[in-house]
Amino acid sequence: MCRNLIHASGSVEEAEMEIKHWFSPNEIISYRLVQDEILYDVNLDGILE
Repeated sequence: MCRNLIHASGSVEEAEMEIKHWFSPNEIISYRLVQDEILYDVNLDGILE
């Protein structure tokens, strides 16, 4: 039994096609990681420092 499965698309275009095929719009979420905010020097409110 496989609980986790990872797949990588060969190109951006292929990924866009596969995402539309395998996921419905309500399953796609957008999130930000705190480390990205720190790395790119952006406050949590989205304003550049």
